[in-house]
Amino acid sequence: MKIGPKTVVEMDYAVLLDTGEVGESTFGRGPIEFIYGDDTVVPGLYKAISGLGKGDRRSFKIDPTEGYGVYEASEVRKVPRAGLPPEVTPEPDMNLQVQDPTGRYRLVTIKEVEEETLTVDFNHPYAGKTLTFDVLIRNVREVTDEELEQGLTPQMVEGQDEPSAFSNAGQRQPSGLGQNIMGDEEPPDYPEAFN
Repeated sequence: MKIGPKTVVEMDYAVLLDTGEVGESTFGRGPIEFIYGDDTVVPGLYKAISGLGKGDRRSFKIDPTEGYGVYEASEVRKVPRAGLPPEVTPEPDMNLQVQDPTGRYRLVTIKEVEEETLTVDFNHPYAGKTLTFDVLIRNVREVTDEELEQGLTPQMVEGQDEPSAFSNAGQRQPSGLGQNIMGDEEPPDYPEAFN
């Protein structure tokens, strides 16, 4: 079976930054599983894996417009520190998965910590970056009617123990940090890759 509409993909991946550094990887931790085309991963990845089958391994580049969006300086702003759960001790360069007022989950980066406020970068950590993806397709199967109706929460298979930045800001991956840290602000306009 080949990857395309109405298929479920089980895949290992590594994201390589333009510095050559591995940004993240599931190799050795367990693959992810998702429905093809359900906005779990970035648009460029769907295009790149379309037509691949079990056992196929490929490397390809995805530019920001097909990845995590262009970097928007306006997405860096101050928010009330009180919006964080009490068990979270914020630190500069800390990544958090948070829930915005629309209910969407976002991967954000704390830039500065002050007594009453945090400077938070709401751009995805990979925004503005051309990324190289190395993927290995572990399995492809037909999606069930139930999965089509209810969706398939992105899953980590074989013991992977934490969500990754690879998902499209974790829209369907609730976490213990699913808090509205933006207070009463209206939701910002996010880059197209996050819509």
